[in-house]
Amino acid sequence: MAKSAFTLFEAMVAMIVAGTIVTVLFIAFKPGNVKQEALQKAGLVLYRHIDFATNQIIIKNSPTYSLDNVKALDGTSCSITKEDDAKCFLGLYKKYLIVKRSDSAIVDGEVTLRNNAAFKIELNGDCTQEATGLYNPMLPNTTVAQKSCGLIYFDVNGAESPNILGVDKYIISIGKLGLR
Repeated sequence: MAKSAFTLFEAMVAMIVAGTIVTVLFIAFKPGNVKQEALQKAGLVLYRHIDFATNQIIIKNSPTYSLDNVKALDGTSCSITKEDDAKCFLGLYKKYLIVKRSDSAIVDGEVTLRNNAAFKIELNGDCTQEATGLYNPMLPNTTVAQKSCGLIYFDVNGAESPNILGVDKYIISIGKLGLR
């Protein structure tokens, strides 16, 4: 005699297995998580571009191979230890990063990069300070940097949400020898 239906035990096992699979798939592929992971990966990529640009500035624009004495695009000298030289460094970063605008204007001390990413640098003028509240995509648990000369702020998607530190907004410290 052939069996034509499931037993109660078989049906319960099948429901438990199906429920577990659905739960795992829902957690793994929840739209918010996918977007956040994509933004975090974009943050890591942008961090690497900023690190590369910093190294290029040091190698190609500094006779002392530090950010203490850097030749600006107009031939003048600027230093990471002078607060007023932030625009000079922003111009140099603009040279090595892919910017969205083709004009030379820097809006409110900020440059818009490709994919609408925002990039801003602020110098504190004193390279002995400790920077706190950082979120470096290469070191996700970083909150403090010793001997910080300034901070670089970047947002991988500009003004678009979620605008959460560590998801799409990052703050990294810059010192005389590069990113910290």
